Amino acid sequence: MENCYFEQEKQKMNEYLPPNLRRILPYVQAECDRYEYSGSPMFDEYPDAMMLDSMCSRIYERLMEQEPSLFEEPVAEEVSGLYDSSVFATSRRRRPPRRDGSPVRDVIWGLLGNECFSRRCRDHCDRCRDHVRWR
Repeated sequence: MENCYFEQEKQKMNEYLPPNLRRILPYVQAECDRYEYSGSPMFDEYPDAMMLDSMCSRIYERLMEQEPSLFEEPVAEEVSGLYDSSVFATSRRRRPPRRDGSPVRDVIWGLLGNECFSRRCRDHCDRCRDHVRWR
């Protein structure tokens, strides 16, 4: 793969992602790697929403297994004592998995859409470059 300006810029922008998104990105990239082949549905003129949904689900399941801390959120707990300074001490609890409406799933969708778009653009540019080369 040619390391063009677009790829360098994409890599630079990915470095600016917040830490939790940078933890998710390799899972998204690995799933896209599985679909990067000639004739892949990822490169169809109109990608199938069900295929993208299944990709998103596989990423979500892998994250639940390998990155469980992404699914924890701070929860306020009542602490006894009217004047206690730690009235709303925080702890971590695991969120139940939800197919729709999960913030982690929404982030996966966003990263997946961006990654697919980038790869589709690169594939299109490669095909155009090959076409011009063989004219």
